[in-house]
Amino acid sequence: MLTNQQSTTAQDQLDDFLSHLMPLDVTLTTPVLDFKDHSNQLNTWIDLVYKYKDQLQKLDIKDTELRYQIKDHQQIIDVVQPIMVIMIFEVLIRFNTLTKPFQKSQIQPIYDIRNITESDLDSISTHQLDFTLSNKQKSFYYYLRGKLLNALDAFHQGALDNLTMAVKLDPEAIQAWITLGQVFWKKGDLLASKQCFQWVLNFTNQTDLESLTLLAMVERRLAINVEGIDESLRLCKKCLGLDITYTNAWVGIGNSYMSRYFTFTKDPIDLKKSLSAFQKAQDLGCVNPDLFLSRSIIYRYLDEHTKAIEDFRILASLDGQLKSQCLSSIEQSKSFLSQLNNAIRTKLDFTSTEILNYTTSFSTKSFGFVEATVGDLKVGTTPKTIVKLRIMGSLSRHQEIATSSFICMDTKGDFCGMTVKNVGPEVLHIGDLLVINSPVKLILEDSLVVLRVDDPRSLLVNATPLAADQMTWLEMKVESSF
Repeated sequence: MLTNQQSTTAQDQLDDFLSHLMPLDVTLTTPVLDFKDHSNQLNTWIDLVYKYKDQLQKLDIKDTELRYQIKDHQQIIDVVQPIMVIMIFEVLIRFNTLTKPFQKSQIQPIYDIRNITESDLDSISTHQLDFTLSNKQKSFYYYLRGKLLNALDAFHQGALDNLTMAVKLDPEAIQAWITLGQVFWKKGDLLASKQCFQWVLNFTNQTDLESLTLLAMVERRLAINVEGIDESLRLCKKCLGLDITYTNAWVGIGNSYMSRYFTFTKDPIDLKKSLSAFQKAQDLGCVNPDLFLSRSIIYRYLDEHTKAIEDFRILASLDGQLKSQCLSSIEQSKSFLSQLNNAIRTKLDFTSTEILNYTTSFSTKSFGFVEATVGDLKVGTTPKTIVKLRIMGSLSRHQEIATSSFICMDTKGDFCGMTVKNVGPEVLHIGDLLVINSPVKLILEDSLVVLRVDDPRSLLVNATPLAADQMTWLEMKVESSF
């Protein structure tokens, strides 16, 4: 249940949305679409639906404060041609903000979107087109209708049907092809999606920036080897050759290098290039949620929790549907830092005698590399250097990024955190003696020291290398949404 303050805010958002639908001065005469006078206004309204859809989807129809009656929408009916009302109604119904369509003079109460039937939708979708419209004009109408239905996050058959009709009526309708490609993506038909974007590029001599970045996204999703990711990179770089300030291309490059790392190479240079591209997009003023979602995942994977928290906060402000997930991730990172701080500060309540005894249990065997303690290491990677640690306690495991976290002690009795990537959940245990080759040292907030192990092959556990079946290599498909 929303609080009164939250309800008022949500209601104000809906009022604000509806207020944008009012300025048109139209005399109601016929349900025939007046293309010349009203198609552009209708397109503007649909853009408003996209702008406000997050707020509309968050409205809770179970709250009495938000139970709108049909009379609240009557003012729209009074000033807008019925065909336009039909299209707006279809969106409002799906966003839980409109009463059930009235039958004759009977006013029905608001009801849950799950109770809407196909016949309900059909009953408000009866319309006809002016027979004098050209095929290009009819195509634009079907494009607008498909564009409206595509405002829904999930695939909608009506969007596919209307956009298919649009491109049949006008094969040169570029925006209809682009939107149709997005609909096929939602349906899961990536090859059809790819064909739509390729058609636009063929028609525009490979210069349409939006289609280039969308095609790059499809190539990234279809990639079965690193060459597929490189094709995605090529398309994004081609965009930047046309417009170096096109932020979605920079985001696409960031996501491509991110996919390259997590799915194929595990080369840290790819993650650095990904972060560099994301930063360039942000410097250019990009507010694409994909940027902050992808970068927050990288920061979390790299144990840079403070930066991850900042990106999760930005993402929550940009995408209302991800707000709950972002807040949960923020709390997880804060909890990890708090547990780490407490464990290192208290040394897990081990006595000085116990710690001294543990330091004498380390192997004196030389492994052919320079041996260092945690305090000897510089921040970052120290190549051709080993650190010996004993696992003293376990913190947590983040399955989504294949990371296990521990509290460890080095040969001097100093405590630190350790995160190990790409290792199965039951491989490492309290008491294990570890040798880490070329460790990565991080200094987190409050001067917390953490060693990160990205490649489990650089790890010896009780003097033994890990077996292949003990490694769980993280593969991550970096996806965008429409």
